[in-house]
Amino acid sequence: MELDAILAVALGGTSLDGGRFSLIGTLIGALIIQTLTYAIYSLGVPPEINLVVKALVFFSVCLIQSERLRSMLFTPAIHVEEKS
Repeated sequence: MELDAILAVALGGTSLDGGRFSLIGTLIGALIIQTLTYAIYSLGVPPEINLVVKALVFFSVCLIQSERLRSMLFTPAIHVEEKS
C-alpha cells in the first residue's frame, strides 16, 4: 500500500528530492498504477510478481529523475576533429 502511494506521487511528476506536488499528476499516477495492477492480475500472473513489477517501475522513475543520468543521456558529446 505504501509503495503504491509513493509510486503514484513519483509517477505524477513530483521529484523525490523535493519539489512541488501536483494533485492532478498524482491522480494520473494512481490511475497508471491501478491499470498496471489490473493488467497483471488479468494476465494470470502470480500476485507476488505485482510487487516486483511496481518496484522496477519505481526504480525506473528514480533513474529518470536522477540529474546525473539525465545529464549523461541528454547532453550531447563534444567531438574534437583532428586536422590533417
